[in-house]
Parts: sequence; C-alpha cells; structure tokens
Amino acid sequence: MKQDTGSTQRKDRGFTLIELMLVIVILGILAGVTVTQITGVSQDAKIAAAQTDIENIKMALRMFEVDMGYFPTEDQGLEELYTKTDEHRKYLEKAPKDPWGTEYGYRAESEHEMDFPDIWSNGKDKEEGTEDDVVSWDVGEESEGISSTGTGSAGTKSTGTSKEF
Repeated sequence: MKQDTGSTQRKDRGFTLIELMLVIVILGILAGVTVTQITGVSQDAKIAAAQTDIENIKMALRMFEVDMGYFPTEDQGLEELYTKTDEHRKYLEKAPKDPWGTEYGYRAESEHEMDFPDIWSNGKDKEEGTEDDVVSWDVGEESEGISSTGTGSAGTKSTGTSKEF
C-alpha cells in the first residue's frame, strides 16, 4: 500500500523538469518566429516609405524645374526644395530624411543615363552602393522591386542589388 501512496503523491506534485523545459523551448521558438515576422514587416514598411518619399521628392523637383527652368545644383542639393527664397517658393515642408534617419542622396547629373537627377536612400546600412539602397533609377526593369545595379561613389555601378520602384 505504500507503493500506491508514493506514486499517487508523485502525480500530485506537478510537472517534471523535462515537461517545464519542453514548454519553455516551445515558447522560445514561438517568440523567435513572431519577432522575425514583425521585423520583416517593419523593414518592408520602411522600404515602402522610402519609395514614397523619393516619389514626393521627384514631384518637388519637377515643380522646381517648371518654375525655375533647371534642377537644383549639387551644391544647392535638396535643401533648395525646402528653403523659400526671393526667386522661388518652398516645394517641401521640411528636410527629407529616410526611414533610417539619414538624408536622401541627390546627384544633379544622373549617372544612370536619365534626364532627371538621381535620388536615393542608402538604406538600413547607411552605405551607398549596397544591396539595401532604395533608388530612383532603373524604373523600367521590373523584377520584384530588386535592381541588379547600385551606385558607386565614383560614378561606377556596383554589383549589389538595390531596392527600386
């Protein structure tokens, strides 16, 4: 009768260490999957926001060109779009910053054989010419938003892939 009492008391004590460890591992896996999914959505949202910002900058540049007859020089940069002068109005309310907190790149003379200035975000890594750049060129090449060219700092193309729109 003591053996029956011992086994009954053991079942009444609760979970074993192995059962608790198994539950903790399962919860850890679920948390990891959830964080991974949320992070991916966050990056996609930032890329979409950068694409929208670049389109807004392009629209402001077009309005500037219609009013002034030229695009801002590289020395003037995008600052010319959010600064009111005696010659022109403001075309943007404030200095545009990408979703990663850095200023957008501007090159008055396109390095991509376009009749429009180059505009880009250096992306999450904040390095020009890398695969996470969001760029305004190569619009004609539709490949799921990925371009096979980036921009190099000396006017050369890099071999990384850039987000485009």
